[in-house]
This record gives sequence, C-alpha cells and structure tokens, in this order.
Amino acid sequence: MKKYKDDPERRARCDQACKRVLAQKVILAWILKHCTEEFRDIDVKDIENKYIEGEPESDEFLRMLGVLFAEKISAAEKDKKLQTDFGIDMSDGMIDEVEKMCNLSYWYEEHGEERGFVKGVKKGTIEDKYACITNVMETLNTDFVSAANILKIPDSERDMYESLVLGKVKIEDIIKNID
Repeated sequence: MKKYKDDPERRARCDQACKRVLAQKVILAWILKHCTEEFRDIDVKDIENKYIEGEPESDEFLRMLGVLFAEKISAAEKDKKLQTDFGIDMSDGMIDEVEKMCNLSYWYEEHGEERGFVKGVKKGTIEDKYACITNVMETLNTDFVSAANILKIPDSERDMYESLVLGKVKIEDIIKNID
C-alpha cells in the first residue's frame, strides 16, 4: 500500500472531503458555539437553523480553507493570500496561530511516519522470529516449546507464535493489531 504522504491523489481527495465537511452548517454552528462568546449558551441546532441563513458560500469558503490548509505554502504566504484574496486581517496573533497550525500539521505527518516506521519494525521482528522458530523446528525436528526455549522467546510472546505455527492465526492478522 502506498504511503499516504506519497499518494498525492489520495491526499487531495482527503483534503477535499475535509473541506466539504467543514463547510456543513452543523459544523459551522458547532464552531460558532465553541469558539465565540456570543453563541456559547445557544444550542448547536438553533445556531444552525436560526443564525446561519441559507447555505454557506461553499466555493469561496473551500477556497479559503484550501489556502489555510495548503501544505506547500508557508505561513507568511498564507498570511498574504488570506489578506489579499479574502480580506482577512492577519494580526500578529493570527499570524502566530497560522504558523503553529502549519507546524502542527507537519508534526502530525512526521508522527504518522514515525508510527508507520515503528509498526514496520515490529512487523519485521514478528516475521523474523516466526521464521526462526519454524526453521529451528524443521532443522532440529523438534516441537514449538523446544524451539521457543532454544531461541529464548519471551513467555509473553509464546501464545502468539504458537498460534502462528499451528496455523490458528495468520501473520497478517497479528500485524493489523500492532499499535
């Protein structure tokens, strides 16, 4: 499977889906309720039905979100585009928040890559140990317990490897559940 980062079409589809969700009246109502003092005590449904008239201008809103969430645009460029294209006053505080948002998105991306790397290492370790166990069993014509003892497989892992050896579970199923 291609990595999310390396699949620009998938990323573009996910970005568009995210923008469409954010443009929904109920989402905008929730944002108003939880981000502004004026709407704090009003029910989300009431905000959606009484205070947001018509449908949100989704094309323009989506275009603004596109600038805000664009990966390859620096915070300074976003600042300029938001001011010139959308008339959004980018005070110092707002510029700082956009910079933090950019840094946070990079952190999430790198964190995801790191988690994928760790999962890959764990998968490789499981596959290697499984191969070692089956090789020892075959070469020495011995049972699982003896092979596990020879290889010093920790007790906490033995049930998993025994299930693999006995064919009760597939290695792919174990890999799916790795954190």
